[in-house]
Amino acid sequence: MNYHHNFRVINKQRIYNFSEIPDILQIGEHQFAETSVINQWIFMMLFSWTSAFNCAHIYDTMSQSLQSSIMQIPWPFSQSVTTAQVYDAFTLLSLLKDCQSQKSALVVPHKGDLNGGNRFTKAVCQRNEHYRLYTRSELFHYCTKCTRFLPGTASFLSKYIAKSFSNMLLFFAELE
Repeated sequence: MNYHHNFRVINKQRIYNFSEIPDILQIGEHQFAETSVINQWIFMMLFSWTSAFNCAHIYDTMSQSLQSSIMQIPWPFSQSVTTAQVYDAFTLLSLLKDCQSQKSALVVPHKGDLNGGNRFTKAVCQRNEHYRLYTRSELFHYCTKCTRFLPGTASFLSKYIAKSFSNMLLFFAELE
């Protein structure tokens, strides 16, 4: 077991498990961000359609102007923020808020996906599947008054009713 600022690593898995989201989150190897700053990036992206690149650029520009007026302390790591770190911070804080509401732990790969993908991809997919299953009750309602069945599809659809909800979701996903 290996402990870090916001998570612990067990068997190459990061485990975030706390009742209150910390004020500071690790968003890169040696980069940390206050959750208030991450929330600002989220609001900028959601309400003014600011890109992650521009969120990082605005942050870097503002922090450089503040640092020039304050005596600089030598720091061996970059103080700038990358686009990927803004996206990771957005995703991490959103997933942590979701896990907090469900009283569950967030478990993600420590080094990202084996195929070079983002470490949060699987967790986001699981969160979206949970949302579809448990918050969209209308998805499983279809009567002859509300739904138009094409000839030959009613018996095909009835096979899926007898199966699990996950199979039904696959059926609806194939229709899209």
